[in-house]
Amino acid sequence: MNWKTVFKSDNDVHVNIVVGHLEKVAIPFEVLNKKDSSYIFLGMVEVLVPKEYFEKAEHELSMLKL
Repeated sequence: MNWKTVFKSDNDVHVNIVVGHLEKVAIPFEVLNKKDSSYIFLGMVEVLVPKEYFEKAEHELSMLKL
């Protein structure tokens, strides 16, 4: 399965909101944490969805206004 990044942020709260919304609308996702383990304020967290869900996920997340 090919995955695409639909959202990325350094703000964990925003990532949790996105993940919660994707769960609510039944879109599968994976979270990829690229933050430095020593300095958690450095780096990003990415939310990925399967390619076939990408457009639907983008549409759903556009309504969140993060």
